[in-house]
Amino acid sequence: MVEELQVAAQDKEYLQILEGHEDWVHSVCWSRRGIASSGSDQSVIVHGPNGELDRIFEGTAAIFAVAWSPDMATIASGDAEGVLALWDMDGAETPRVTTTGHTDCVRCVSFNDRGNAIVSVSQDMTLKLWTTDLKCTKTYQLDAAMLTVKWMPNSRTHVAVGGDGGFLAVFDVTQSNPVQTFPLLTGDVMCLDWAHPKVYAGTSSGHLVVVNAKTGQVIKDLKAHEDWVTGVVWNAVKRHVVTCGFSEDPTVKIWDEQCQLLGSLEGHHAGINDVCWSPDYTLLATASSDSTVRTWDASAYMTDELRQSRIETGHDESCRSCSWSPDGTMVASGSDDRSLRVWSTDAGQKITVFRDHDDWVNSIAWSPDSGKIVSGCGDGVVRVWSVREDRLLFELKGHKDWVEAVAWSSDGMHIASGAFERDPTIIIWDAVKGAQLFTCRGHEDRLLSLDFHPDGDALVSGAADNTARVWRVSSGDQERVLATMTSCVNAVRFCHTGVMVAVGCSDGSVSVFEFFSGDKLFYFQHDKHWIYCLAWSPMDTHIVAGSEDHTVRLTELTDFPAGTESDDDDDDDDASTAMHLLNVPNGRGSNRPFVPGFQLDSPVFSVSWNEDEGLICGCASGRLIQLSVCVKKGRRSTLAWEKSFRRTKKMSKSFRVSSHFSETSSVASPPKDPSSRPMTVHPPVEVPLDLGEGSADTKPPKSPLPLPRKVKSSICTLL
Repeated sequence: MVEELQVAAQDKEYLQILEGHEDWVHSVCWSRRGIASSGSDQSVIVHGPNGELDRIFEGTAAIFAVAWSPDMATIASGDAEGVLALWDMDGAETPRVTTTGHTDCVRCVSFNDRGNAIVSVSQDMTLKLWTTDLKCTKTYQLDAAMLTVKWMPNSRTHVAVGGDGGFLAVFDVTQSNPVQTFPLLTGDVMCLDWAHPKVYAGTSSGHLVVVNAKTGQVIKDLKAHEDWVTGVVWNAVKRHVVTCGFSEDPTVKIWDEQCQLLGSLEGHHAGINDVCWSPDYTLLATASSDSTVRTWDASAYMTDELRQSRIETGHDESCRSCSWSPDGTMVASGSDDRSLRVWSTDAGQKITVFRDHDDWVNSIAWSPDSGKIVSGCGDGVVRVWSVREDRLLFELKGHKDWVEAVAWSSDGMHIASGAFERDPTIIIWDAVKGAQLFTCRGHEDRLLSLDFHPDGDALVSGAADNTARVWRVSSGDQERVLATMTSCVNAVRFCHTGVMVAVGCSDGSVSVFEFFSGDKLFYFQHDKHWIYCLAWSPMDTHIVAGSEDHTVRLTELTDFPAGTESDDDDDDDDASTAMHLLNVPNGRGSNRPFVPGFQLDSPVFSVSWNEDEGLICGCASGRLIQLSVCVKKGRRSTLAWEKSFRRTKKMSKSFRVSSHFSETSSVASPPKDPSSRPMTVHPPVEVPLDLGEGSADTKPPKSPLPLPRKVKSSICTLL
């Protein structure tokens, strides 16, 4: 395998690919002279500041540890046979000095800030101190294999060390015994870093633990990854900490000082073994078992606009659909628990619950005046509800199978519904009288998504027959096939002006078409995971997509011109230059550009964007999660936690509402253990609310005036 060093510039995810390692990359470190990495191919490779190959140093065994000296003239390494080596950047390709200082694998080496001492730890249960000529000056014999060590910043005497069995201690190398020990942590201590007086440690149980090095107190212990935490680094400038996970969770996560999740980076196709900051603390480098070293632009995740979750409520089962009300004051959500819930966006409190469904609530849509909601249900019935009157207005019966998609026209006159059935049909209904107007036939497989044109006279549909089609609302006739894709069309969405249509597919691709001509304008790829839902930004400059891989991805359209898809490996394909991505394979035989995502806790079934409130996401876990959106010119746009709506563990008549809430809180929420949630903060405050049917404890907001009806200009005359 060939190593790919992905060098990222600010506001660009990948810039360049360089060859190097041929096996697992175990360690990476960054200096102003370049990036040094080591791997199972027995080599230390140095790439220069611009990604150019600088030096290759050949060892005699797999090299697990590598570190730069402060003057950037020397690289120290430790290998699987216990050999320490020093490599001169301006010298020969053989080590200047070596020593078999340990009897087992060297897991970590570290220079002090002055560069006059080196410390190493090994699986032979020893911690050793060395001169810059690799003469051992002190040996500590411990009771467990040692896995990680780090000098305290600006100190010539203190190091933190971690190892098997949850061992974590601070040593003064002028003394014989540890000056501070800590309670045994859960799992082996795989990595650590200083944020004096605190130490951040990652464990094999997936936990990120924060301890006070002076008092020995454990400050925070949270579930950060689903697999080993193999790397943790502190950003002293922005005061953020970054962790990376192993094979079951190969992601990079960025946390603030209180361990609140700010963002998640994805791209590696195997476990991540190490992570480090660039000297200016704006870029990250990661080393992975997929034989790659990648660099990431992390600056966009360290802005003042980032906010942590602060409201917890939600559904008992998967949330299939969610949507902001047009006036931005409410959120509606439909779920597998057979309920349609309406929430106030001010406090996250329930306004009402509609339970008269006999199966899953698969899709919902608001009326333009925010007074009514239509729901499509697994029992084949379309229902229209009055939020203001808290009652069912009428049932629309005409489908023979699940109603998978519903939409409400912007003029308020029509409702469209599509079914998950063998003879797939779209029915257009009179939204005022509840009467069936037209039955639209043309799709050859299940209807999956519907959306009205902003002028209300055209309807676009997506189906499992791999097509997106356009229909005339006034007659029910099919106007044309907008696009034929290579997989199921799971989501279709008009932009706010109606000139573009976004199409999301089960192969993980999102395409944007010009509505009138059908020309493809933009294209981007979400690996190979299903796209379940799409939403446009208020200015139609960005698209958000929710995916099967638990992520929400925000993409600026100018970064992904059309024609970038290609399933071959032709290095001469000019289309693969989108976002300066020069034929970067996604690991599965494709050169499609890969979009990094913000990771949630489960597949994202639905997403809705409000200009003032941000995004609301409906997840398979039953959670409704609000994300704030940072869209800045000249920088990559970002997503961040804002709110999370979710039921409490006992399904009691209360919600948890707080500025922050704790990972370790005793009040958990099904279906997953709360430690697996990518959020943490302070204990919640219980705010009692009545969840009973017909409850009127919380009054709906005062009804806004109906929106003025638009004058219809026939869009179909332009098709």
